[in-house]
Amino acid sequence: MKILIYKRNCLINTSGGAEKAMCGLASHFAAFGHDVLMLTRDTRDGMPFYFLDKRIKLVKHNRSFGKFRHLCGKLLRGAKWIYFDRDAFIAKENRIIIDRFNPDVIIATSPACAKEILRGQTGLPPVIVTLHSCPDYFFKNKRKSEEYIETLKRAAVVLVLQPSFIKDLKLYYDGETEVIGNSIAFNNNPADYSAKRIVCLARVEPDKGQYELIAAFCQIARAFPGWTVDLYGDVTHLDYKNKCVKLARRYGVAEQILFHGVTCNVSGVLATASICAFPSKFEGFGMGLGEALAAGLPSVGFKSAKGVNEMIRDGENGFLVENTDDFADKLERLMTDEKLRQAMGQNAKVSMRRFAPENVWKKWDELIKKKTEKK
Repeated sequence: MKILIYKRNCLINTSGGAEKAMCGLASHFAAFGHDVLMLTRDTRDGMPFYFLDKRIKLVKHNRSFGKFRHLCGKLLRGAKWIYFDRDAFIAKENRIIIDRFNPDVIIATSPACAKEILRGQTGLPPVIVTLHSCPDYFFKNKRKSEEYIETLKRAAVVLVLQPSFIKDLKLYYDGETEVIGNSIAFNNNPADYSAKRIVCLARVEPDKGQYELIAAFCQIARAFPGWTVDLYGDVTHLDYKNKCVKLARRYGVAEQILFHGVTCNVSGVLATASICAFPSKFEGFGMGLGEALAAGLPSVGFKSAKGVNEMIRDGENGFLVENTDDFADKLERLMTDEKLRQAMGQNAKVSMRRFAPENVWKKWDELIKKKTEKK
C-alpha cells in the first residue's frame, strides 16, 4: 500500500511531540512493507530530528507563492480570485507530487495541512486528518475556524488524541471521528525513586507553564536544598525563559532550576528522576508527560489542562492541582515520601500500557485498511 504523510512545516530538525509521533508512525508503516512518502514544504536543510526509517521517501517541495501575491490575497480575502488564493496554489503544487506517487491514502497532520491538500482539488484518495492538539486550539480564530470547518467536511475521518476531544470537535465538525493516542516507547531503565530531581519535558514557552512550575517550586525550595527542577526542551521563547530565570534568582534558588535544552536521551533523563512536573495549560497528548508516566514517574499537572487531565489520574498515578499553591503542596508531598513516589510510579507505568506501540499501531492499521477498502 502507498501512504503519503503531509507535514507542511516544522518537520526538519524540530523536536516537538507531533513530529515525534508522525516520524514514528511513518517508520511503522515502512517497517511493515508499505511504500511511504513524507511530503513537506519545510525549507530548512537537514533531516527530521527523530528517527525515520531509511525506506521512507522524504520530499521537500516548496515553490514560492510570492510576497506581493500573498499580500493581495490577504487584502482580497473572501473574493473569488483563485490567482490570489495561496492555499489553492500550494494544493495544486502538492497535487503534482501526489499524482506522481499515486497514494492509496493521505494523512494530513493538521487542519492547515489538510487545506493545502484539498483546496480546489478533486479525485483524491481518502484523506485522514489528525489533530495534534485539543480541538479548541485549532478553532479559536474565527476566520481560520471557518476555513478549517469547510476543509474537514471533505476529510474521510478526523483523528483526535483523547476521548474527551470528540465532544469538543463535534462543536465544529459532525463527520466521522476516531480516537487514537500517540505511541509511547517503554524502556527498561527503572526510575530512581531516591533521586532528588523533578523533570519537565516540554518546549520552553508560555503555554507549557514552566513559569508556574518554578513559582510553585520557589515556595518550597528552601526546605529541600538538595532537590532540582530539570527542564528539557527547545527554547522557542527566549524572553519567557529569561522571565523564569529572573523569578528563580529573586527567590535565591537559581542553582536549583536547570535548563538543559533539547535531549536525545529521554529514557536516560527519566531514569535519573523521581517526579515529573507537567504544568502545560493544554495539550493534545503531551509526549513528555506520556513518556514520564511510562517510565514510572508520578506526575503533577493542572486539573484544567485538557489533554493532561486525562493522562494523570488524580491520586493514582500523580496529582491534578487547582493552582500554583496546590502545585507546590503536591510536589512537597511527593518529595517527602519516597514510598508514595514508588507506588504512584508503578501505577503510572500500568496506566500508559494502552499507548504501547503494538496497541497504537494496531488501531492505525485497522483504520487505514477500513478507509482504503471503503474507497
